[in-house]
This record gives sequence, structure tokens and C-alpha cells, in this order.
Amino acid sequence: MATICEARRMRMSNLLHRISLFLVALFAVTLTCCAPRLEAQTANAMAIAANAALPMLVDQYKAEGIEAIDAAASKDQALAELAVVRERWRTVWQAWDAVQAAHDAWATSIEQGVGSAKSQEAMRTAYCNLLELWPKGLPAMPLSIVRCSP
Repeated sequence: MATICEARRMRMSNLLHRISLFLVALFAVTLTCCAPRLEAQTANAMAIAANAALPMLVDQYKAEGIEAIDAAASKDQALAELAVVRERWRTVWQAWDAVQAAHDAWATSIEQGVGSAKSQEAMRTAYCNLLELWPKGLPAMPLSIVRCSP
């Protein structure tokens, strides 16, 4: 009797092992076929979020420039105040350019069918750098749910 039970356990174990291997293989095939599309959708979502952020940045930049000009008593003072605004925003625009460049590199790698964790990480880093520089007082940056710190 013990041998029949052991034989059944062995068959069940073999069956579970085969099912597990089948599921792993099925998952691998599914992941392989869908990973490029998932990566493209992620890149697209980040591009849409960044593009939604740009008008907010431009409007804030303009408002600060107009405010600096309106507060100035002379043309020279207005130019000096504008220089301060431009300098304060220089890092924001550099961060924006980095997001753009990182997304372009990532999109190119996806279009070439190679995708790249390195390109994806560069995009996340650039996006997080822009998020860090996000001006106070503006609504939250779109897609600010991207995890920027561990």
C-alpha cells in the first residue's frame, strides 16, 4: 500500500513539475512578445507627461519674467532682473533638454527593436532631475508617481 501512495506522489510531483515548466515557458514567451510593446507604452506615457509639463513651465517662466519687468523702475533694472530670472531657470531648461534627449534615445532603441534598460534608466533619471527642479507653486508634475528614490 505504501508503494502505491509513493507512486501516486511521484506522479503528482512529476505532473506539478511539468505544469510549472510549462507555465514558466508560457510566461517567458508572453514576456518576450509583449515586453517591447510595454516598453513603448511606458516611453509614450512618460513623453505625454513631459509634454503636458512643458506649457506649465513656459507659463511660469513667462510670468516670472513679466513680473520682473513690471517691478523694475528702469530698462537697465528690468534687464538685470530678467537676467536673474533666466539664470534661475537655466537649470530647469537644461533638465528639460536632458529629458528630451533621453526620451529620443530610448524611443530610438525601441524603434530599432533593441530596447534598453540603460536608455530607460537614463529617461527615469532625467525625468526625476526635472521633477527635483520643479518650481514650487505649480501643480504637481504629471506622472510624478515615477519612483525617483529607492
